[in-house]
Amino acid sequence: MEQLAKYFTPELYEIELRINKDTEQVQGRVKIQGAAKSSTVKLHAKNLKINQLTVNQRPVTFTEDTEAETISFASQVSDAEISIEARYSLQLSHGMTGLYLSTYEYEGKTERIVSTQFESHYARMMFPCVDEPAAKAKFSLKIIDTDPTDTILSNMPIKTERTLTYTSVNSELNPKTDPNAMNLSTEVTRKIVEFETTPRMSTYLLALCLGHFQSVTTKNQHGVTITTYAPLNQAKESLTEPNQIAGEALDFYDQAFGVPYPLPKLDQVAVPDFDAGAMENWGLVTYRESCLLIDKTATLTDRIQIATVITHELSHQWFGNLVTMAWWDDLWLNESFANMMEYYCLDAIRPEWQVWQEYFVSDCYYALTRDASPDIQAVKQAVNHPSEIETLFDPAIVYAKGSHLMFMLMRLMGEQNFLKGLRDYFEKHQYQNTTGDDLWVALQPYAEFNVSDFMNQWITRPGFPIIEGEKQERFYLDGRSNQESWPLVQVSDNMTGHYIIGLTSEKLQAKLAHFSELNQEQQLRLLIDQSLLLRTPRGDLLASL
Repeated sequence: MEQLAKYFTPELYEIELRINKDTEQVQGRVKIQGAAKSSTVKLHAKNLKINQLTVNQRPVTFTEDTEAETISFASQVSDAEISIEARYSLQLSHGMTGLYLSTYEYEGKTERIVSTQFESHYARMMFPCVDEPAAKAKFSLKIIDTDPTDTILSNMPIKTERTLTYTSVNSELNPKTDPNAMNLSTEVTRKIVEFETTPRMSTYLLALCLGHFQSVTTKNQHGVTITTYAPLNQAKESLTEPNQIAGEALDFYDQAFGVPYPLPKLDQVAVPDFDAGAMENWGLVTYRESCLLIDKTATLTDRIQIATVITHELSHQWFGNLVTMAWWDDLWLNESFANMMEYYCLDAIRPEWQVWQEYFVSDCYYALTRDASPDIQAVKQAVNHPSEIETLFDPAIVYAKGSHLMFMLMRLMGEQNFLKGLRDYFEKHQYQNTTGDDLWVALQPYAEFNVSDFMNQWITRPGFPIIEGEKQERFYLDGRSNQESWPLVQVSDNMTGHYIIGLTSEKLQAKLAHFSELNQEQQLRLLIDQSLLLRTPRGDLLASL
C-alpha cells in the first residue's frame, strides 16, 4: 500500500467542526501546515464531501480515489512549507468508526453522544489528513455544537468556552463566504469550545466526545487532573473506583518509565456503543461501559478484569502514544508490552489481588495452547494495509504470547535493568516513531545477552519448544515432530519462559510427590505443562501415572 507521508509531512492541523447531533450533519474546515515533498500532495479522506480546497490560499482542483480513500492535488511547490485548507461536510457514522453517533435511553428519551474511534485508519472519516502513524503532527480543535448543554471533551484541556445566542447570520459562525453556511433566521444557541493544542502525535490518537455525562474528578500525586465520565443512565458510584485506579496507575507509570505523563489531564469515558474493549486516545481514553464501570454488584473477578483494561490503556499513554510504531507491522510491540504491563502495574497498586496468577493461568496458558497449533502465525506480521490488522492479528499470539515474551525478557534481564532500558527508550524517542529494533537497542546496555538476536527469533517465528534435558523440539498438540530450536538464555521451572518442560516419568512422579513444597509459579508451570501434554498422543501414558 502506498504511504502518503512521502508526498507531504504535516506539522499542524487546525480543525473546526460544526456538529448537529439531531440532524447528524457535520460541517468541517481544516487547515494543515506542513512540508510538501513533491509537486503532488495526497491526503486520506473517506466519506467526506469536499467543497473547497486551497493551497497557500489559492483554489486547486483535486482528484478523488474512493478505493484508495485519497484525494490528490498539485502542491504548486516542492520541498517547501505549504498551507492546505479544506472545507467539507460529512454525516455522523453509525458504524462505531470515525466520528460516530452513540445513543442510550434516559428518563423516557433518547440521549445522543458523538464519539470517535480512529484506530487504525479512521481519522480520515472526520478530516482530510495523512492518516499514518509516522505522520505525527500537532492538532488544534474547535467545536461548534448545536446543543449548548453538552459536555465536550478532547485530548487536551479546554482553552476557551462560550455560548452564543443570536437571531441572524453570525459572521464568525456562518461567514457569508462559507459555502457550507446555513442561513439562520431564527434564534439559535451555539456552544463554542476551543482546546489547547496537542503535542506531536499520530492521527489515530486524536479523539472527541460530546454529550450529556456525569463524572467524578481527582488529581494524582503529580498534579494530573483525572476525570471519569459515564452516560446519565449509569450509577455515579460506578465511576469512583475506575477513577482511583487510573490515578494510581499514572503515578506508577510515571515512576517506572522515568518520563512523566506529559498532558495536564486524563479523561476516561464510558461510551454506550463501542466496538472494542477500550481505546487509548492520548488524554481521552474511551471504553465500552462494561470495561470501565464498577458498581456495587461487581465481584473481585469483575474488578480485576476492568482494572487490567484501565492499566493496559494507560500504559499505552507511553508505549504507543508518547512513542509510536512507525508502521502497523510493529503494532504487536505496543500491544504485547501493554498486555504485560497491565498486570505488572496492577500487581504493584493492588498486590492483595495476586493478579500474576490470573495472568499465568489465563493469558500464558491461552498463548501456549494456540501457539501449539501447526498453522499459527508469528507475533510479528507484515501489514500491507491497516485494514488487515483485524484479520491478521490473533489476540492469543499478538497480545498474550507477545506479552509472555516481554515478561520472559524482563525476567532474564532483571526487573530493574529492564526498567532502566525502558527509561532510556522513552527519553530518547519521545514524540517520535520507532520499530522493535529501537527498543532492543535501548535495552541492550542492561542485558548480558544479545537482546536483538534473542527476541527477533522469538517474535518472527511461530510456535515454541518442549524442552527435555538438553534437547528441544517444536511442540504440537497433535503430536507431530519438528526438530526446531529456539535461543534460550536459561531454562527455569517457573513461569518465565514461553516453553514447556518435558519430564521423565520418574521426575514427574518426584515433583508430584513433593508438589506442596513447590512455590506457586513452579506449581502452575507443572500443571500447565502437564495439561498441555495430556492433550497430545503421549497423554495416555501420562494419565496412567
